[in-house]
Amino acid sequence: MSSDRSSESQSAGNQIRKKNTRVRAESPEEEINLIKRQKTEMEDIKRFIREENAKMKADITEQLKPLTEFVLTQNTMKNELERVKRTLNSKNIVITGCTEADNETDENRMEIITKMFEHMEVGAVLLGDVYRIGIKKPNKHPPLLVKFVTMIDKKKVMKNRGKLRGSNAYLDDDLTKTEQEIQKILIAKGKELKATNKEIKLSVRFGKLYIDNNGTKQKYNVKDGSVQLLCRFGWPSHLTRTNIFNDLTSIIYWNCEGIFNKTIEFFTYLLNLNASIFALSETWHTTSYKNPIFENYEIIEEFGIKNHVNGRAKGGFFIGIKTSVMRHIKRIKKCQYAISLVLQTNF
Repeated sequence: MSSDRSSESQSAGNQIRKKNTRVRAESPEEEINLIKRQKTEMEDIKRFIREENAKMKADITEQLKPLTEFVLTQNTMKNELERVKRTLNSKNIVITGCTEADNETDENRMEIITKMFEHMEVGAVLLGDVYRIGIKKPNKHPPLLVKFVTMIDKKKVMKNRGKLRGSNAYLDDDLTKTEQEIQKILIAKGKELKATNKEIKLSVRFGKLYIDNNGTKQKYNVKDGSVQLLCRFGWPSHLTRTNIFNDLTSIIYWNCEGIFNKTIEFFTYLLNLNASIFALSETWHTTSYKNPIFENYEIIEEFGIKNHVNGRAKGGFFIGIKTSVMRHIKRIKKCQYAISLVLQTNF
């Protein structure tokens, strides 16, 4: 098939090249006609090349289709297997730092766990199984894998693991191999950041690295094998909690059923409430509403929608934000029926 197409392409190309052979013109008119004809022939060559490229691309895509489907199937199976492993491990914890006795039995391991949970003041929990994982090495004891019957009991234990601080024991989730690789990368990144600033606090949870630098927080994750900054949040250096709470005193929402039909008394009453943010919905307005009475507010508005020539519009909102509060607004998003204000705070 490919050889037939190749021979067809060569013969078609030869025909076009023969057509494109330059002929000496005997007059200016013939020269012009010859140039036009050659231009047309060049367009034919370009179109022929595009068609051939498209056919070759289609052939290659068709030949690679089974391989592509196989790769997609493998990736789907891999992701599904990872999900199943995470589900099976979700009620387990791994405890490192527990000394393994010679000829250790199930009763010995259960006694270790019972004493540990008593020290943590966990209370009664239901255990499914307790056993060592890995191989015992000199001066190094394999960790204990503890399986809980319910997720509630596991959360209860993990919540109190801070009471083991100062001991050799350390509790962690039962991570899959993929999760362990991600955790190693995040811990290495945390050590790198800690070397530059010893005042920061680090924690790795749920495949994310959290950093607290005197109230300014950062969150990292791992993508394509590298650590990437997900977000940064916290208090700017010039801002304090007192500032934001003094500025943001009250928020008022009102379904006003039209804004152009309101009298000055309505807006005077609204301003006397001294709201930090007021939001009027169902304003029904289709043109911008200007009123000097709102000189101390930043106005955000969205027009109503009028589906028919006659009658009023529907929807619409009119929001006022005090200028003292606007400096705390980090981001504003709005659509036809809603608005989102993100404040520079973490309360």
